[in-house]
Amino acid sequence: PSPSPSPSPSPSPSPSMLLSTIEVGKEREGSSERKPVMFMLAGFPDDHSVWANLADEFKVDYRVVLACLPDYDKDALRKKAGYSFDEVLGAIIETVDAVTWEDEKVTLVIHDWGCFFGYHFAGRRPEKVEAVVALDIGAAVRPPKGVEKAGKASSLGKAKNTAKVLCYQLYFAASFVVGRVLGSTVATYMMLFPFMMLLKYTAFMHVRGTYKPECTLSKPIQAWMCYPYYYLWRDIFRGRDLAPPFPQCRTLFMWGTKKAITFHSKSFLHKLKDTDRCAYAGVEGGHWFFLDQHETTVGLMKDFLLKGHAFKCAPT
Repeated sequence: PSPSPSPSPSPSPSPSMLLSTIEVGKEREGSSERKPVMFMLAGFPDDHSVWANLADEFKVDYRVVLACLPDYDKDALRKKAGYSFDEVLGAIIETVDAVTWEDEKVTLVIHDWGCFFGYHFAGRRPEKVEAVVALDIGAAVRPPKGVEKAGKASSLGKAKNTAKVLCYQLYFAASFVVGRVLGSTVATYMMLFPFMMLLKYTAFMHVRGTYKPECTLSKPIQAWMCYPYYYLWRDIFRGRDLAPPFPQCRTLFMWGTKKAITFHSKSFLHKLKDTDRCAYAGVEGGHWFFLDQHETTVGLMKDFLLKGHAFKCAPT
């Protein structure tokens, strides 16, 4: 579905620059009251449907706009080379502008690559962001001054985690390259299927023994979907700094505690702890914990967004 026409007086952008969106909880016709906007951006490899249950919980209080990365709602890339960092971020900016009034802010709800691009959007357009709810991926924060250096055990654990992140991300980036040469279908069966089979027997991103692609992911992974990994590492190897900035608005961060890899630092949690009106909580589950722990996730989001609670919860 196409996004609703822009109420902004600025010229409409080219349709090719807009993300595919679905709106829930629209204002009634003739109503003079505007609902605040919640913009939910999914990550790899999900389409809009990953947000269905959460959107249903917030449609009374918000006009909820569901979005996914370019072409993730389709069966193949419209652009064979995929989409660069600047193209994706540009599409997000154009889409948010298209579905909001010029003076209207959004509450960003983001997951996975949606977090990476969402943090950059909030840094590029802070005047458009009321609050951020980030799921499982943290922003880049330098260690605060005065914090003691980690011991050997902690340093080793951090190194192992970094190695895991590098390995799987470079593997996905390579899958995209192979897909461009041999075709996405060949690369999917040759590289991605064995990797996904491995996840069945590990707790890499899921609670051990509970990995079910048909329940966890909104659609099957294909090699062409790996374009964000390719462009991220291409730009990093070219010397570009793409570290996602810490949001300059109130922020809730939740992460799954039952997986073998983490996507946030202790420095990020320290920053949240020391920042007014920010909150964080660990939730029992994997990378897609908000699907398995729906009631817990909704409860924490409502406490933060609707009641203004700034809790600092230990992992549950």
